[in-house]
Amino acid sequence: MIQCSQSELQTKLVDHNVQMFFKCLGVCHSCVSIEYQNNKSESVYSGSSIDEVCLLEMARQARDFGYFVKRDSSTISYRQSSNHVQDLRVLKVFEFTPERRAMSVVVEDSGKIYAFVKGADSTLMKMKSENQNSHSILKLEDDIKNFAIKGWRTLVFGMKEISPQDGQSLENILKDGWDQLKIEQVESNLTLLGATGVEDSL
Repeated sequence: MIQCSQSELQTKLVDHNVQMFFKCLGVCHSCVSIEYQNNKSESVYSGSSIDEVCLLEMARQARDFGYFVKRDSSTISYRQSSNHVQDLRVLKVFEFTPERRAMSVVVEDSGKIYAFVKGADSTLMKMKSENQNSHSILKLEDDIKNFAIKGWRTLVFGMKEISPQDGQSLENILKDGWDQLKIEQVESNLTLLGATGVEDSL
């Protein structure tokens, strides 16, 4: 989903965006992991959205880029490509609504605050950063069109680091609580990471 150029700098950027794309898959959803205590200690994903379950399973089978492990009310456990399980503190969730056609999850990740967002392509395109490489956006738009031609259900994924420039200081937000974080601070100026297309098996 992400166009790669030949330059070393661009390759490093693409590698980072691929990692963040899979982290967005593993963070921005409402599924849970159910463990079965058998000889293999297997777990399965469960959720109201078949597409979310499908995408999480795809990421887990790929393994090379990281995938969702489990969650509780305040933490998401995510297995990184290095096989290290990282606990991300969930700070704020903006659930999907038909009006917005998007979902956002804000987490603390290694001392930084990230917002991961997914939603309809028409919605996420309006949230993209003006500074994002135009070539990667054109490639993303081509992928979305191809998915639509095939009749696949499409989602676009994006992220941003939340910094003091997005309003008040992080120190004040942490002190006063994340309830004051506004949706406009989260769902804007995103780096679009890629899109998924899920085929209807019926």
